[in-house]
Amino acid sequence: MTTTSKNIAAIDLGSNSFRLRVVKLRGCGKKLKTEILANDFYTVRLGENLSQTGQLSPQAIDRGLAVCQLFVQHLIPHLPLSIRICGTEALRVATNASDFVMSAQNVLAHPIEILSPTEEAELTMLGCITDIATENNRPILVDVGGGSTELIFSPDVQPPKLCSLPIGALNITEKFISKRPESTADLLEISDYLRKIIEPALHNLLGNEFCACHNLGMLASGGTATSLAVLDLDLPSYQADMVQGHQMTASTINKLINKISKLPLLERNELPGLENRGEIILAGAMIYQTIMKITQRDTLSVSTNGLLAGILAQLAIVPN
Repeated sequence: MTTTSKNIAAIDLGSNSFRLRVVKLRGCGKKLKTEILANDFYTVRLGENLSQTGQLSPQAIDRGLAVCQLFVQHLIPHLPLSIRICGTEALRVATNASDFVMSAQNVLAHPIEILSPTEEAELTMLGCITDIATENNRPILVDVGGGSTELIFSPDVQPPKLCSLPIGALNITEKFISKRPESTADLLEISDYLRKIIEPALHNLLGNEFCACHNLGMLASGGTATSLAVLDLDLPSYQADMVQGHQMTASTINKLINKISKLPLLERNELPGLENRGEIILAGAMIYQTIMKITQRDTLSVSTNGLLAGILAQLAIVPN
């Protein structure tokens, strides 16, 4: 059997952040091992004001293209044999998405693939497959992004069921959250809005198992989940080895929401480890809070994997 040694790269052009990961593959077949060579993250806010205007702003496009230029420089030392670049919710819905995509493709010298909601959910699940397998109970996988939330459930004898909701940390922030601290009434308004969207989606996703969903596990991936874990662990910065597998309780998430909501918007960015995510962390946390209330879950496990890991996993098994 031929032994593999090659570098591959994946880029996730998200509604809030852009991420690049380059890995080296070594070995053969199921014994293939990966080594991370580069792992870059930038807050871009590509979907800024998208929910109000329906378009990507010129400023957001410029920020995105500037990060794409940085990615090109970061890819050069590693010479990846294969690259896959994927866009998500902001590039699915913006009426002028092609303006950014064509310019970004010129910068990156590589095609950009706009994932459908189902494709995004499937790749998120693939990225978390090891974490799913280690859960004691069949988990509901939740990935809260900037522009959408993916819900994934794997019944015992059926293919996984997938659902993508057009609510995320960025667009809910823009819809509800101002620069002043939120009042109890503000939080209730957000919670009611989220529940009206999430509850019927969970009923549809879980089917007959909805009534017993408190017995299912819950796995959380994506930037909101890992940022909440950083706050709960009181880390000075993001540390993947500490965050991976961290258990968070509903009570902890409630306390974090209470703490964050009392801070003015810009002061939330000063919380340790949030790296410009502080302005949108409250909305993301409330999506998890709402899901846990509906499913009567008391704990969730945090995964540092997700969409980017899924893109790489699929790329690793596709022949060149």
